Amino acid sequence: MFLTALIIFLIFNLLIFFSLRKKNIYKTTSALNKISVVIAAKNEADNIPNLIKALKSQNYDKNFFEVIIVDDNSTDETYKVVEQLITNHRNFHLLKAVNKKFGAKKGALDIGISHTNHDYILITDADSKPEYNWIESYNRAFQNDYDFVFGKVIKTAEANFINKVSRFENLRNSILIFAASNLKTPYCAYGSNFGFNKKSFLNLGGYSSTNDKLSGDDDLLIREAVKNNMKIGTVDSKVWSSSKSTLKDYISQRSRHTSTSHNYILKHQLLLGIWHLLNLILLFAPIITFQFELIILSISKIMIDLLLLSKLQKEFTYSFNFIEIIYSQIIYDIMIIVNFFSSLIKKESWK
Repeated sequence: MFLTALIIFLIFNLLIFFSLRKKNIYKTTSALNKISVVIAAKNEADNIPNLIKALKSQNYDKNFFEVIIVDDNSTDETYKVVEQLITNHRNFHLLKAVNKKFGAKKGALDIGISHTNHDYILITDADSKPEYNWIESYNRAFQNDYDFVFGKVIKTAEANFINKVSRFENLRNSILIFAASNLKTPYCAYGSNFGFNKKSFLNLGGYSSTNDKLSGDDDLLIREAVKNNMKIGTVDSKVWSSSKSTLKDYISQRSRHTSTSHNYILKHQLLLGIWHLLNLILLFAPIITFQFELIILSISKIMIDLLLLSKLQKEFTYSFNFIEIIYSQIIYDIMIIVNFFSSLIKKESWK
């Protein structure tokens, strides 16, 4: 049984590795699509200046993109800060989230999208920082008739242990997310680096098709796009994002994301369930059966993890050393259990 689990685990990892060696090749022209960037902001007065600065510096003709920021009833100075920063920038617009049709973040995004003037929409978070060619990379994807597109989100490094745990978790999840997309089985996306054809979004019924969860404005849109056989792809450009700095906040965030996975398509739930179960069985095999011989299986699992992550982490702008990969992977596997049970009991909230 355990040897079979190791063989299946190895096959999964080989599929992941070779799928991520596949690079996006887009047919491109010099044409520029008009693109709308929509941001929902709630109590982000300290973070949003960095985002606005990054958007002002985009390598894209300012006549071909607009930015719509929706202040979702912030209790800090978010509205005032944004208002000051976008003065004299005619392609930036600021709205207040009034009479939301949907709860939480997706309600604010829905208001922003309803005010867009262009055919293509990009979504990012108020505490994020896109690369300078972010919009341009999506333009190439939209020229190739993609309905929904997403890119990489990189967690910025900070001097605390929870940040390191969060960054490793982001690396691990990103490898799965992008491998699945390359294998034509997309199940998830990052809401801070996300784009779509507005017509495709409306054909799905907008966020009304994702209203079974308070969160999940990105993952559940991918779910609906898969159900409707839409064209889903990825872009290479990155968005930098901060991570939670306390264990409580980190678990809260991860349990919210994990709760969304309960609403994935059954096929995706089964694949993810098998993957995580394999990891847990191989890691805890010696403890489960109290057989000393099974230690070799756990060591083999750790070595496979080590090889895969050391080869792929640079593609996601990370640089964990061997020791960090080993203990972070063990923590990651344990946190899968913690986050799963936390997702069952924790009530969802939007800040």
